[in-house]
Amino acid sequence: MQKQEFIDTFVCLSNKLERVACSVVHDEQEAKDLVQEVLLRLWLSRDKLEQYVRPEALAIKMIKNRAIDKLRKEERLSRNEDLSGIVSPMDTDTTIEQMELGKHLRAAILQLPRLQRMVFFLKEVQGYEAEEIAQIVGAGVEAVYNNLSRARRRLRETLLLNGIGV
Repeated sequence: MQKQEFIDTFVCLSNKLERVACSVVHDEQEAKDLVQEVLLRLWLSRDKLEQYVRPEALAIKMIKNRAIDKLRKEERLSRNEDLSGIVSPMDTDTTIEQMELGKHLRAAILQLPRLQRMVFFLKEVQGYEAEEIAQIVGAGVEAVYNNLSRARRRLRETLLLNGIGV
């Protein structure tokens, strides 16, 4: 892949990739860094990119996976520091409950099978339509709906098992 073709294909996706990353890591600067990292990886493997039918889907998948890896790494670090018991006096009960719900929800999402997690993320977080998701993940629309339903059911069951009503 030549430089101009790479720019036309991937660099123009920067804003979209940044939104995907930001929706996962919730930090705009971190999202920008992740986009640069993914674009660099794509550039370094540009000779192999011709084999992909949907380069946009590849880029989205790479940025999502990199962002999730970043969250997992941060979660491991925070567990090692064991600062979870320290709460600021400014926190309210509602904020603490929301933080706990978010923590349990993220953990439950990470436990989903890969395809269900991807479909759930693309539909619920990114707001893609089923037809678009089907193209991105390389599955039929019916499979998208089935996986989305299974993901929602599994998340509901997991949260209820943890004593969190939804």
